[in-house]
Amino acid sequence: MHAIQYFSLFAGFRRASIMIMMAATAFCGTILPNGDAYAQSTGPSSSELRVAFSVWEPFVIDDETGRHGIDMAILTELAHRMDKALSLYPCPWRRCLKMLEDGDIDILSSFAYTAEREKFAFYIKPPYSRVSPVFYVRQGKNTHIAQFPTDEPDRPDIENHHRPARRGFYCQGTCTLLACQ
Repeated sequence: MHAIQYFSLFAGFRRASIMIMMAATAFCGTILPNGDAYAQSTGPSSSELRVAFSVWEPFVIDDETGRHGIDMAILTELAHRMDKALSLYPCPWRRCLKMLEDGDIDILSSFAYTAEREKFAFYIKPPYSRVSPVFYVRQGKNTHIAQFPTDEPDRPDIENHHRPARRGFYCQGTCTLLACQ
């Protein structure tokens, strides 16, 4: 899949809702039968499911209507099926990772696989989502990315790939190569 096709995965919320229910079912089916993983994940209170997250739309959205998004829907369904109260811990990304590593939480949503993280994290298979980084420039700006270093042999060269951002695109903070303004 090309990086530029990333946003088409969640093009419509109705389609995303179907994916959420499939992912929640797969997640429950993967975690719950594993007695050791289940016993370790219950933490100090077996009546709660402790989840850390960072806001990352469309997976976690925190706005005037509350917290919602793809991950929140999956986690709510998971807690319901496990008959547990969902305890949410919003935190900066690095702190969320540290909380998982230290065992202070049971679940951290939406984080990519690395060999280093696998030392302290149990990954479900298959993952419920896959993302590829996408760079956007403001129309009319004379910004050009000549190369993007990668270790992935099947990743296409991004030079000369231009696509307009879809309506409602969200950028948080500053991108590595381009300022999101």
